[in-house]
Amino acid sequence: MPGPYGTVYPSSDIHISKQKFISNPALKYRAIGNGEWSLFAYRANVNIASLPENYGRKVLGVFHTLDLLLPEEKYFHAHPEFYARRILWDLFNKAGKLQLNTVNPEVVKLVAKNLADLSKEGNYEMLTLAPNDHRRFDMSLTSLGIDEWGVPSDQKMSKRMFVFYNEVARRYKEMGGTLPIRIGAYDVYTAPPKDKALKMENGLVPILFGM
Repeated sequence: MPGPYGTVYPSSDIHISKQKFISNPALKYRAIGNGEWSLFAYRANVNIASLPENYGRKVLGVFHTLDLLLPEEKYFHAHPEFYARRILWDLFNKAGKLQLNTVNPEVVKLVAKNLADLSKEGNYEMLTLAPNDHRRFDMSLTSLGIDEWGVPSDQKMSKRMFVFYNEVARRYKEMGGTLPIRIGAYDVYTAPPKDKALKMENGLVPILFGM
């Protein structure tokens, strides 16, 4: 806006030399998107990216990582019990990967071991643990028994995922894992569980994805 003397222009053009400047945000782990979008978003001062360049902090996974940690193609044939049991009306939903059976102790152990191994490799500064896309959650009575009822839609499966995250974190630390783990909060597991007695394990960092 013009000041008390109106709009003032310099008497000659001002020339600024070409510069390359990337700053780090006050928050150690701050991200917008991934890949090329992360590179573009450095002007928004982000600090996490999956990039070939040496920018940002190296984090395993953008969000959905359960199939990365326990691939369906590798384990399902020999261990179908590791994966979600479906109900009849949903058997025709073939979009995305099956979720893991998060109440299976062997699943917790294997996921924790794979995360601990990744932690020890030295290639990352943070890991990510979050369900696959397209829902397809386990509908066994055991899993449903953990879920809270009469809660909003963004809280329907929050407790089962919270319990799973905590159990994995405990085993992970027992196996020598030291890196922080981002845990997903999204869709039907966005809001914290209704049960206020639940406490998050140290080393877990929630990452909230909007709908």
